[in-house]
Amino acid sequence: MQKMSTNIKVGIFVVLGIIFLGYMTIKVEKIPVGGKAGYPLYAYLSSAAGLVKNSAVEIAGVEVGFIKNIILEGGKAKLTLIFPGMIELTDASNVNVRSKGLLGEKYIEIIPGPLTEPLLNPGDIIEEGNPPVDIDQLFANINSLGDEVKAAIRSISEIIGGVEGKTFKDLSYVVFAEFSNVGGLKKDAAVEIAGIGVGRVEDIFLDDYQAKVKLLIQSTIEIQEDAIASVKTKGFFGKKYIEITPGGSEDIIPSGGKIRDTQPPFDLEKAISKFAFGNVSK
Repeated sequence: MQKMSTNIKVGIFVVLGIIFLGYMTIKVEKIPVGGKAGYPLYAYLSSAAGLVKNSAVEIAGVEVGFIKNIILEGGKAKLTLIFPGMIELTDASNVNVRSKGLLGEKYIEIIPGPLTEPLLNPGDIIEEGNPPVDIDQLFANINSLGDEVKAAIRSISEIIGGVEGKTFKDLSYVVFAEFSNVGGLKKDAAVEIAGIGVGRVEDIFLDDYQAKVKLLIQSTIEIQEDAIASVKTKGFFGKKYIEITPGGSEDIIPSGGKIRDTQPPFDLEKAISKFAFGNVSK
């Protein structure tokens, strides 16, 4: 008796599982149950991308029908739309492919025409409205627009000699600085005085075991011979840049000259080692 009771429980559990799976299949796949009554209309779309059988058909955000079938005919997607009998549409109505959100499922939206127009009969064709937006093409257009904006910015930089681009080279002069260590400084890094960009790093190379940095400085900026060039960091983990601290000398570094006083970047690892273990160098 105990064994039969267990078998009955297992059987009930299996039946309930099958019923639940059937319900979820109908719910997810939107399978019409009991044969929904209604009449068909047809629509020819230039693209039915994303639409599937049983997708919703809506008017003003209210579901009024579903897509029964999608086939290819004459180079276009032919949709069979099923509407309940109480829905009346005129031949001035049109269909549009819409999405539930930016990346949501696709559905059909009906834009009803004026009621003064003749009514559509079952089996008639409802015209396509605006073609669906091609997301891939939209992103391609955005990227193209971004390229055009960048090109425009470069053109403006050429005119005004912007310090952020490479086109101000003709309006600048070269100054060198040597460091024992540049600690992650890169080409095209900013050169600043008092937080204002005045140039950029043109090149970094090794010269007699020293990191020699070639700086392009705006021609309107004068650097004193006792100025100091330091490698700094934007924030704690930001990009490295060159900061120039002006001096008080009346002598100016000429084009091709060198900033003699330099400071390498702060070495956090070395500082921690000194704090933890003391000066281990001998």
